[in-house]
Amino acid sequence: MKLGGKTVRVCCVFAVRCIAAFTACMPTIGRRSSGMGFVKDRPLFILEGPEGSPWAMQAYSQIVDPNLTHDQLEKLDEKLKLPPGWRFRVAIAGRDLAVKASDGLARIVQDELENPSDKCFEEAGRSACTYKL
Repeated sequence: MKLGGKTVRVCCVFAVRCIAAFTACMPTIGRRSSGMGFVKDRPLFILEGPEGSPWAMQAYSQIVDPNLTHDQLEKLDEKLKLPPGWRFRVAIAGRDLAVKASDGLARIVQDELENPSDKCFEEAGRSACTYKL
């Protein structure tokens, strides 16, 4: 697919509603057949929702904070002002972690810096993550 004169690969498609302002920690669902992996003994950056569900950060964004670097992620909780019930934590991956869509649907959320995270959940006997975070 061409976008802005460059060849790109579509990894996930979202149905986006027009809203007046971005709302942090508003879960959405996207169609995706891809997955991602995290390496053992490396930090995992995790949002936890009010119900305790972990969301693994898939990337960090420099849209809101152009100076944000990977080195700053371990202390991201000092920058985030999460909605009530949400929290940020860092864990070291005890083994390799794979995150994938369930039935082609990925649950995604972004914090107020627009860092996207995938929900680790189990549904109908299928898990989106290879182990519980």
